[in-house]
Amino acid sequence: MLFRSLPFVFAVWAVSERTGAAAAIFDAFRTLKAGGLLARKEIAAAEADPDFAFRYLTQWIRYDLGGPEKRALRLYETLCRRHGLLPPGEPADLQFR
Repeated sequence: MLFRSLPFVFAVWAVSERTGAAAAIFDAFRTLKAGGLLARKEIAAAEADPDFAFRYLTQWIRYDLGGPEKRALRLYETLCRRHGLLPPGEPADLQFR
């Protein structure tokens, strides 16, 4: 089954190109991501088990979308359309930056 070969994407930041400020929003998201990555030790320190939290933030979470993650998101869109959770039509023009 195809699903077993793809990772599950828990969260994404998505921006519509129609906002008119997409480039600025993308840049802001990149800046936020960079700051968050640099602060992982401090973020983990605030948790009940800082060592576990730091390992989780640095070893278990992937912060970028590779080919498998992008395929998983496209499949998710296809399934949402098939089951009426998105309107029928052509697939969205997903562009990953």
